[in-house]
Amino acid sequence: MGQNLARTSFTPPPPTQMSLTTAQQVKKQFEFYFGDSNLPGDTFLKQLVSKSEQGWVPIQTIMDFNRMKKITTDMDLVANALSDSEMLQLSEDKKSVRRVVPLPENDDSKDRTIYVKRINKSASLDDIIAFFEKHAQVNAVRMRHFVARDSDKKEKSFKGSAFVEFKTKEDADKVMKMEGDLKWDDKTDPLIFYWKKDYHKQKNEERRQQKRARDQEEKVHAEDQFKKNFKGCVVKIENIGDKKEGDNFSFVTIKDEMRKLSGQKQVHVEYPAGNDNTAFVRMIDRKGANTAVANAKNRKVILRGNEVALSVLDGEEEDKVLGALAKAFFDIRSEREARRSAKRQKTSEGETQDEKKEE
Repeated sequence: MGQNLARTSFTPPPPTQMSLTTAQQVKKQFEFYFGDSNLPGDTFLKQLVSKSEQGWVPIQTIMDFNRMKKITTDMDLVANALSDSEMLQLSEDKKSVRRVVPLPENDDSKDRTIYVKRINKSASLDDIIAFFEKHAQVNAVRMRHFVARDSDKKEKSFKGSAFVEFKTKEDADKVMKMEGDLKWDDKTDPLIFYWKKDYHKQKNEERRQQKRARDQEEKVHAEDQFKKNFKGCVVKIENIGDKKEGDNFSFVTIKDEMRKLSGQKQVHVEYPAGNDNTAFVRMIDRKGANTAVANAKNRKVILRGNEVALSVLDGEEEDKVLGALAKAFFDIRSEREARRSAKRQKTSEGETQDEKKEE
């Protein structure tokens, strides 16, 4: 349930007034479960609703929820408590319940939800609801938890932050204006507020920056590995001659010649920018590079009518050329992945639109 952010939990708010009767607690809890705040994000409950054409859900299923078990296990009490609900309707046999009004198509909850930071980490859900209900009406609270990496028990700990959804936009605006003045207690700094949409926007940007940093680090590592793998594998071809009008000479011509010289099928040809007279050929291994150069010494290799010279790169020139080849190789790969990703996203959006039309 709820947003999948740092193991976010979505726990429904309990009745906060000690004077509430058990029946009132039941009614409030059921209305929360089926309310506009919870139901859209409650996958399990939405599936139950969709199983019935009329949207009926067995009351016993809801009573099996941990929070309901703490309130009551009396089915008759629950049925009586829900009998005067304006939001929910009981079935004739009083064993099932459903919403009176369908869920609204537009969910405006994000406009009424504030991300709150610097809450005491020992605070409970009840504490958070009670704290904010002193200032405005609260619809729901989603406490954010994490699991310590070194924890064997995988126990969740409260992070000290939560999403607080208010009943109206006016309620949310009222609380937002209190930022800087509102403290959890006298020992802590003022609470920090963000609108939910702004918080997610900030987090998404942080993730994008982190991904870019990881990608760059991985790219540098990959380029270094590329240079190690192909050290001694690059053949330099000189004196090819400048391009002439009507010249149908291309890298394919060089590929064919290098395949003959090396006996290998897989060769990669690169031209330095702005220099048609020189080419670099990356072989799959040192043996291929050395074989090609050795065979070229035993016979003339003619390209564009010129006898060309072949040599295996080494030293500073090899480091420089391999660096350029590695960068070009991974730049092209990144561009391809970006195009594929954009295509997948476009396809996904198209399918979503089609599904909406079918609905």
